[in-house]
Amino acid sequence: MYPGWDGKRRYVPVDLQVLVCEYAQKPMLSGQELSAYLHAFRKIMQPLINEDRIRKVERNRLFMEGIPSKAQAPICMCLMIKHPDHYPQDPYPFMHIYAAGQFVLPANALLPTTAPSVQNAIPTLSATAPSAHTLSAHTPSAHAPSTCTPSAHML
Repeated sequence: MYPGWDGKRRYVPVDLQVLVCEYAQKPMLSGQELSAYLHAFRKIMQPLINEDRIRKVERNRLFMEGIPSKAQAPICMCLMIKHPDHYPQDPYPFMHIYAAGQFVLPANALLPTTAPSVQNAIPTLSATAPSAHTLSAHTPSAHAPSTCTPSAHML
């Protein structure tokens, strides 16, 4: 430890961003993997929130960014169904994202090989979502934060 270090500021916001990038590159095929991500995320995030080093909206946005894109689409679909009045340009609370992930991801990725894969277990977007033409009126601007909007994660 460094002289004068009082134990505070153990993490900096960049530490959280590094974790998010690391997890975004890994496959996330089960609820257990999502739980491991939540645990690692909270370990860094909580001190940053307590010290007012990041805002809650940034925390929520970063949590979703750490979920690989293949898992984001079904999670976003679940969130849009469960919270239809949610403002589309605001990120969902990270615990809502986690709960939706636990719902759509299988409990254990190490199931017997006869179990369907995550991709087969999740309905395809084309079968359940409106067409791109219908969604174009709701497309946020290019500089809008990463959220669960049909244009950001589902098209």
